[in-house]
Amino acid sequence: QSANAIELTGDTYSLSFSKENGSLLSVNQAGKTGSIWKSGEQGLWNARFRDNTEVNAAAFKPTGERTFRWSTADGGLKLEYLAPEISVTVTVTPGSGSADFRAEVQPREKTILEFALPARLRFEPQSVERFVSPMAGGTSVGSAFNSHFFEAQSQETPGGWAPKPFGTA
Repeated sequence: QSANAIELTGDTYSLSFSKENGSLLSVNQAGKTGSIWKSGEQGLWNARFRDNTEVNAAAFKPTGERTFRWSTADGGLKLEYLAPEISVTVTVTPGSGSADFRAEVQPREKTILEFALPARLRFEPQSVERFVSPMAGGTSVGSAFNSHFFEAQSQETPGGWAPKPFGTA
């Protein structure tokens, strides 16, 4: 454990969580440098209520009205979030090639319509070699995007694309 992070390691990966609110600080593949991704602005999870208000893990701190605490047990990690409107317990259990994330969510004042674990994830665009995304079967088998596609675009000249035939067909 470091001063600001909680470390969880498997055979082929390591995960680093914030001691402040449980956000993913990094997900690393064994033998490679740099993080694959990390939590975005919402932290580890996000919940949306029926009245269209939201609460997320980034709003929690070790002290205060929205409290975060963590503990280790059975080689895994338990992250607890307590607030007037919601109670969330996330358990992270390491496996040989992956980690299992499970959440128990208890609404307190409002009805929950959506819960996301993990919430939005972020990555460094320069770390992308190729991202392949499926497309509509009648028009294409998929598209491959390189790191430039994910970089910040200027509002005056944003990037874009137009489909066009390529190759012998």
